[in-house]
Amino acid sequence: MPLLPRFLVLPLVALLLFVAPARAIEIERVVSPGGIEAWLVRDPKIPVIALDYSFTGGDSLDPAGREGRAHLASGMLNEGAGDLDSQAFQRLMQDLAITISFDSSRDIFSGSLKTLSANQDQTWRLAALALTQPRFDPEAIERIRNAVLAGIRADLGSPAAIGRSTFYGAMFPGHPYGRRARGTVEGVTATTADDLRAFVGEQLTRDRLKVAVCGDITPEQLGKVLDQVFGALPAKGEPIQVADIAPQAAGEIIQVTRPIAQTMITFGLPGVKRDDPDWFPAFLLNHIFG
Repeated sequence: MPLLPRFLVLPLVALLLFVAPARAIEIERVVSPGGIEAWLVRDPKIPVIALDYSFTGGDSLDPAGREGRAHLASGMLNEGAGDLDSQAFQRLMQDLAITISFDSSRDIFSGSLKTLSANQDQTWRLAALALTQPRFDPEAIERIRNAVLAGIRADLGSPAAIGRSTFYGAMFPGHPYGRRARGTVEGVTATTADDLRAFVGEQLTRDRLKVAVCGDITPEQLGKVLDQVFGALPAKGEPIQVADIAPQAAGEIIQVTRPIAQTMITFGLPGVKRDDPDWFPAFLLNHIFG
């Protein structure tokens, strides 16, 4: 059998690589000794662990006059905890290549961390401190508050942000979904350390928690980690009180005129709830349209 010409070998190998059957991702359900549930994709090939989690709730639960409390809290939880002030906490993360961050949206408050397997013990300690013993030192609060306020003020001149806030305000008048996602200048300015502590105690509870993990960790190891990071959180929070609302302003066109050379258009239709059988098809369709 004649040998293939040399210039044909590499393309053929590449083709074989691309047509190899894909391996299905194995997702394991893990329940800690303390009863905390997580979903694990184990991958020991790379010495990295990524853990994402969220608590039901978020911006929509901000009390009146404290609009932006959850968003401000998301910037504060890694700004010092326990016996570590902001500089010590951040320096330890940087020295050990640890990432711990938080975010908020209308319906969830989320956290994310990534660590090298070799540094995981320190990572779990820092994550637990951030969730259960945040310091909320005055200097850190004012620094993060000023950053949040700068973002809010920038949104006041952003065509895209103006379009979004006008759209949601018209669709959900008088409802938490109709408020600005980052809060207001007045609400963020009025939020105190006690307000932030109240947020942590009220919203970061185990009954609202969802956890997903990927990387170099076994189910047995993860079970212990779940209790170490989340076990000291309150078991249950108060029932979430966000009233259902049907979108308003159907068929209405609202025009906001600004002295800028750019036009932004925001539009939408009523969607489906997550427990609707059509939710995943609609989610996929939305991505296709986008």
